[in-house]
Amino acid sequence: MSNDLSSSSSYDIPSMIPASLLSSSSLKGRFSSIDTRSPAHSFANPTPSHNETEYERYHIPADKRYEQPQTQHDGYHQTNSVQKTNYKNQPVPYKDKNRSKSLQMTVRPIRDDEDNSSSDEDDDSDDENLDDSEDELPMSFEYMLRHPLKSQGQVHDMIHKLERLRGRYEQYNRKASNAAKNIQKTCRTLEKTMRVMAEHFFSDSPDPRSRAKPSAIKGESSENESGRLLQEPTNSKRKHSSISIHQPSINEQSKRPKEIPPSTPVAVTIDNVKLASSDKLDLLFQIDQKKAKVTYMRKPRSLIYNTAPQAKHLNHLMVSSCLGGSVYLWNSKKRTIVNTIDKSRLNIETWAEDLCWVTPDTLAVPVAHKDGIHHSQSQMLLMNLKDDIEYNTDVQSLAPRPHLKGVTAIGSIKYSEDSDGQVSSMFVTGGNDHGLMLWEINKASAASQYQHPSVTPINSRHTSKVLSLHYHDLSQTLYSGGADCKLTWYNLALGNSGSEFKIGERINHILSNPVNPHLLMLCMATRTNQFRLYDLRVPQDSGLDLMFGCTEPDNVSRYLRPDWKPDSWTVASGNMQDHKIHIWDLRYKDVAKGGPSYSWDGHSNKVLRTLFIPGNTMVSIGTDKNTVFTDYQLQSNGKVSTRK
Repeated sequence: MSNDLSSSSSYDIPSMIPASLLSSSSLKGRFSSIDTRSPAHSFANPTPSHNETEYERYHIPADKRYEQPQTQHDGYHQTNSVQKTNYKNQPVPYKDKNRSKSLQMTVRPIRDDEDNSSSDEDDDSDDENLDDSEDELPMSFEYMLRHPLKSQGQVHDMIHKLERLRGRYEQYNRKASNAAKNIQKTCRTLEKTMRVMAEHFFSDSPDPRSRAKPSAIKGESSENESGRLLQEPTNSKRKHSSISIHQPSINEQSKRPKEIPPSTPVAVTIDNVKLASSDKLDLLFQIDQKKAKVTYMRKPRSLIYNTAPQAKHLNHLMVSSCLGGSVYLWNSKKRTIVNTIDKSRLNIETWAEDLCWVTPDTLAVPVAHKDGIHHSQSQMLLMNLKDDIEYNTDVQSLAPRPHLKGVTAIGSIKYSEDSDGQVSSMFVTGGNDHGLMLWEINKASAASQYQHPSVTPINSRHTSKVLSLHYHDLSQTLYSGGADCKLTWYNLALGNSGSEFKIGERINHILSNPVNPHLLMLCMATRTNQFRLYDLRVPQDSGLDLMFGCTEPDNVSRYLRPDWKPDSWTVASGNMQDHKIHIWDLRYKDVAKGGPSYSWDGHSNKVLRTLFIPGNTMVSIGTDKNTVFTDYQLQSNGKVSTRK
C-alpha cells in the first residue's frame, strides 16, 4: 500500500487482493461500486503497486501500465472509472516448442476480457489427466533468475506433487495385484464348485454300466457298496478298535477318468505272486494310539527312521523336520524328542527340504530354496550323529552350490568303510534347475569331519524340476522322476546317457517294493490311481503292472509320502480329502477299484507322512502338527465283507 494511504482511516481492499483473484468471475465487479480510497488520493503520478502481475511488469511499457482514472463524486460516494488495458493489442511472448521443459514453465494469466469458461474447461481437462492437479503460478526463466527464493518454492511444490503421484501409482499397483489374486482364487473356487455340482448331477443319474450286486458271503450280512466288515478270528480275546473301510460305489466308479482301468481288473502274477486276485488280505488292527506331547511350530515336512547295524542307541533313532527350520531327533522306543537342532545351529534361513541317510550315522540335509531370500548359506548340510543317549550332533556345511535354485530331491547311492576306518559315501541330488548332481564325500576316520566333496553332473534328460530319486542296487541304475512327467534312468556303472519314457503325470516319489526288489512303486500327482507298480525287467511302459489309489478332490501333493510295510505287500498313505490313513493290500481282489482296502483314524487334519517302524508300530505326521504312534496287530489271511 502506498504512503498516501498509510495515514488514511480507510483501507485499499482491491490492493490487498491478488490481481489473479480479482480477475476471476467470482470476484469481478464486487468492489467496483465501493469507495475505498480517500478523496485526496490522486492518480496523477501513479506508482507501481505490489499486486501488478509479472506479465505487466516485463512485457507492457511503463507508460501504458496505468491510465488516469475519471473520478466522480456524489457527495458521499465516488465511482472510479478506470480504463481497462486492452491486452488483445499487446504482444504475447513467443513460446518456442523446442525449448526444454525447464524454460517452458510460464503460464499466461487470465485476462479480464476473456471468457472464464475456457479456463474452467482447461481445469477440467487437467483434472482428468491428474486427479490432484493444482493451478501453477506464473514462472518464466527470467523470473527464476530474478527471484530464486520463489523459484525454489515452486520447485518444492512440484516435487511434493510428484511424490503424491508416485504414491498413488504404487497404491494402484497394489490394488491391481490384489485383484489378480482374487480373480485366481475365485476361478479355483468356481472350478471346485462346478466339479461338485457335476459329480452330484451324475451321481443322481442312472449308471448304464451298473451290474448285479455280488452275493453275500455265507454266514454274514449281504453285500452292498456302502462299506465292509472285517472278519476277526473267533479265538481272539483282544478288543480291537474299529477300522473304517471305504469301497467306492458303482456311481463313483462311473465318474473316474478314462485312464482308470475297468472296475474288474485282471489278476497280475509276478514271480508266482498273484496281485489283485485274492479275497483275503493282511489286516492291521489298531491296538493303541498315542499322540506325542510335543507339537511342531509349523507344518512337518520329513520323517525317516534309521536302522544302523551294530549301533547301541542309533537303532531307535527317528528324525523329522518342519517348515520352522528345526530338525528333531526322536527315540522311537520312548516316543520322545531327545534333541532339537534349530535353524540357528544349522545356520540356514529357510528349512530342511528333505532328509537322507548317506551313512549309518551321517544325515544329509538339503536346504530349501525360497525366492526373495539371499541364499549365502550352503545347499547341503551333513549332520554327524554320535551313538549316545542324547544324540549329540556336529553340523558341517558343504561349500559346493551346484544347483541354481536349490535342491528338490535327494537319494543315497552307496556307502563303504574300510578296515582303516576311512568312510566313503555317494549320493545324488536333483534341483529346480532340472539338473542331477552326483556327490562323493570322504573322511579319514569316524571321528573326523568330511573332506571337500567332489560333485559331478549327470547328463539329465529332464525339462522341469526333479521331484524324486531312487537308486536300484542290483542293476546299478539311478531312476528319477520329475514335474515333466518323465521317468528316466541312468546306468552309473556304464556311464551312459540314460533313457526315458513319459508317464503322463508328475512323479512325486519312487519307492522300492520290500518283497520283490525288481518292482518300483511310482507315486503320481493325480486325483485317481496315485500308485502304479512298475516292473524294471520289462522295457518302458510295458512294465506298468498295477494301478491303484483313491479318489481325491485335487492332485496329490508331492509332500504326501506313503510307505511299504516291511516284508509285505501292504501300503499305507494319507490323502488329500480327509484325516484318514488309507491302507491297501496289493493281493486283494478289489485293490484296483478306486478305494483303499480299509482306513484308520488318528489325525484331525491331512496326513502327510506314514512310516512303519519295528515293533508293529506306525508313525504318522500331518498338517495338524502332531506326531501319532499307532500300535497294531497283524491278522494274516483276513476277510473283508460288505455291510448294509
